[in-house]
Amino acid sequence: MIKKIWHDPVLSKVISSIIIFLGSLIIFYLVGLWSILGSFLQQISSLAVTKSNIQNWLLAFLGILTIWKLCDVFKKLFYRPTRPRDAFRSYRKDKIDSIVWR
Repeated sequence: MIKKIWHDPVLSKVISSIIIFLGSLIIFYLVGLWSILGSFLQQISSLAVTKSNIQNWLLAFLGILTIWKLCDVFKKLFYRPTRPRDAFRSYRKDKIDSIVWR
C-alpha cells in the first residue's frame, strides 16, 4: 500500500512535503528557535490587520504580481534552452500517434 502511494506522483510529493514540514518544526523546537518563529508569525499577522492608506487587497495583489515578475526575470536570466534557436530549420519529420508527418 505504501509503495503504491509513494510511486504516485502527486501523493508522494504531498507526503514528502509533510515530512519536511514536520522535520523542520522539530528542529525549530529542539534548537530553541520556537519563540523566534512565533514572534515572527505574530508580526506578520499583525501586518495583515494594520490600517494603511492603501487597501490591503491591493497590496496583496501587487505583492503577488511583483513575486511573479521577479520569478519571470530570474527564469529568463538563468534558464538556457537545450536546443538551438533555429531548430525549426532542421525539422524534417515527426511521429505522432504512429503517423509520420513530413
